[in-house]
Amino acid sequence: MEVLIKLCEKYDGEIYQNGIRQYENYLPLNMVNDIKASLFYKQKNIIIKKVVRFNPYYIYMPIENKKNIQILIRHKTVLNSLRNWMGKGSQVIGQYELVGEEIYINRLQRNKQLMKSIAENDLTIEVTSKPHPAILLKPFHGIENVRKGEEYFEILYKLKAQLENRARY
Repeated sequence: MEVLIKLCEKYDGEIYQNGIRQYENYLPLNMVNDIKASLFYKQKNIIIKKVVRFNPYYIYMPIENKKNIQILIRHKTVLNSLRNWMGKGSQVIGQYELVGEEIYINRLQRNKQLMKSIAENDLTIEVTSKPHPAILLKPFHGIENVRKGEEYFEILYKLKAQLENRARY
């Protein structure tokens, strides 16, 4: 919670607890079901959500997804290894499998720095088109400090540019 407050202070954001905007006097976590922070990083809206006691932080960046792009970057699974052995699996880079349209997967594969950042931060990433088009980043270890939050924001920012084909390879 402290990290979210600091990130919101730094990036002109707002904190919501149980769907109600909080200005100060935050409720203790045992009285809260969910926490949401909405902030701006490099003029892009970023939303951080957490359902208390259950799932990790989810970090969203809304995007315009006119082409209905759907991509999933996740840790390799045994099932995918079997499919790859039979020649029907998803593309694999190191410990990750990439599921989605080949043109976008190939763009991501060429960006070695971005893939290295994803692996170093132990992330799962999903690009969705419905109900709200967004890039969803799920850090396995949460947001430990402001610097780590900024790293995640930068990965989202680069991934968005990559999907919009504005990034160099």
